[in-house]
Amino acid sequence: MEEARERLSSKKKRAQTASKIQIQSPSLLTSPFIRGGKTQIKYIFRNLIDNAVRAIGKKDGGTGTITIREVNNQTEQSQWVEIEVADTGIGIPQAMQKHIFELGHTDKPEGQVGGYGLFWVALTLQRLNGDISVKSQEGVGTTFTVKLPLLVKVGEES
Repeated sequence: MEEARERLSSKKKRAQTASKIQIQSPSLLTSPFIRGGKTQIKYIFRNLIDNAVRAIGKKDGGTGTITIREVNNQTEQSQWVEIEVADTGIGIPQAMQKHIFELGHTDKPEGQVGGYGLFWVALTLQRLNGDISVKSQEGVGTTFTVKLPLLVKVGEES
């Protein structure tokens, strides 16, 4: 019963935080021909957005912005699409950044389940022949860049 109360309290806190977050996503994904199933792609971005919400929620006031945007300029030879998920949260300490994609790595307090999300995101992208990278500055925010292969080169669509 106590566990159920804690989960409900946690959900209420996230909902309160989420109401203070602005999400910007101008012209996302101009190419629909990316490798990966709908469920895989949804999981990748849901995880990154959930993490961004948590990072902003930890910041004083819990107010911030999440920006999702396609960053590469596709050319005739382009075989990739790159999408950034950036937040204005608390940022990730430099020493921790090289470990965030490892199984079991978490910033959650002891007793809370964590350490699987970014590991699975990286593993899923690896299986799709994609990639993920992170840039972060403590107190400023974090940007994840997801690189997904296109099924067809730009300009080859029929």
